Order: sequence, then C-alpha cells, then structure tokens
Amino acid sequence: MAKIGRNEPCPCASGKKYKKCCEAAQITLVAPGTMKLKPSGWMPVEAGEDPLDQLSNSVVDLIDQGHFDEALAACERLRVEYPDVVDWLERSAAVHDARGDLHRAREFYQRALDFTNLPEQREGFEDDARDFYRRKLASFDARIAAS
Repeated sequence: MAKIGRNEPCPCASGKKYKKCCEAAQITLVAPGTMKLKPSGWMPVEAGEDPLDQLSNSVVDLIDQGHFDEALAACERLRVEYPDVVDWLERSAAVHDARGDLHRAREFYQRALDFTNLPEQREGFEDDARDFYRRKLASFDARIAAS
C-alpha cells in the first residue's frame, strides 16, 4: 500500500487532511476539539493545530453545518493567506459540490490537479495526491453526464 502524505486528503473521505483525521487517531487518542466563534465562522480548535489546518478544517465544519457562504469566505481567506497551498482550491470544490454546483466543483478540482503539476509544486505532491484529483474529476464527469 502506498504511503499517504500527511497533508493529503484523508482516505476516509472526511474532507480533512490525513494528519488531522485518521493518522491522528492512530497515533494518539485526541480529545474532541472545542468550538469557538471566530470572525470567519465556527472553527475547530485542537491542541497543536496550526493556523492553516485550523482554517482549512473549518471549511469542512462549515459545509457540514450548511453555512456555505461562510465556508466560501474561509476559502477566500485560505487563498489570500496561503496562496502556495492547494487547500483553498480543494475546499472551494467541496463547498460547490455541497451546494450542488457540479460544474463549478469540477472546475476547482481541475485547478487543484493543475496546481500539483506546477513546477514549483511538483515535488511536494506524490502521485497518490494527483490520482485523488483525477478520481474526483472522473466522478464529477460521471455525475454531470447523469444529470
């Protein structure tokens, strides 16, 4: 089995990074995170969670709560504050998917795949990450064709 990168999407499909999901559960039992109101909406706060992970994971929580406009605002913060990280593209795709905008979601997954192939990003991503985006694109192609 191929090694999963810590910053890759968790294979359990939670939408969180592997290091903050299944890997964390395998390493140690982590007490459930508390919820604190931040200007961009509800964000999980866990011991040792860095600001990027906190903001990125907050998008997943906002989607789960049905707060799509707030989730998109958090995606915009990711884009502005962390432009060299793929999270804003992946999270934007997830928001649009949850809203039912399959074409827009697919567009963001395509942009995420393209991002992983940029010369300055290429070494930071394993083929498994690119395959994840390719599978997402194929899934969206099938869903769009069926609609």
